[in-house]
Amino acid sequence: DGNKIGTPSELKNVIGNQTPKSVVAIEILRGKTEKTITVTLGSLDGAYIAGGEIEYKGLTLTNISEQLKTQNRLPPDLDGVVIIKVDHNSPVYKTGLVPGDVIVQVESVEVSDLESFAQAVQDKRKKRFFIFRNGNIFVTIL
Repeated sequence: DGNKIGTPSELKNVIGNQTPKSVVAIEILRGKTEKTITVTLGSLDGAYIAGGEIEYKGLTLTNISEQLKTQNRLPPDLDGVVIIKVDHNSPVYKTGLVPGDVIVQVESVEVSDLESFAQAVQDKRKKRFFIFRNGNIFVTIL
């Protein structure tokens, strides 16, 4: 969109607001030479970040904000990603996961935000998901 990006965090946010398969032109500076490259954005094996949310196997997830912690009566120090939608037509629907559940760990990887979640689910193998609900943690396989 012609805006200059100054930090890796800004780049992550701009890319996160795009959808997979979007084609974007990026101007880069190598040494003292400017170059424009065109890239097609991909996804992370079934999980992709767009607009501050991740879709994964029928779940829509987002970072836990202070508002979500208050709204869902979550502990103030809880880290993870919160489920905000479950696709009723997905196999995940049968697991019983519901909006408001918080994914705190995938296998041995603690989940603190969307980025750590995306890294934890990069491969397509089934994994143990540790879910926080109503003050308790339970495990489900996805």
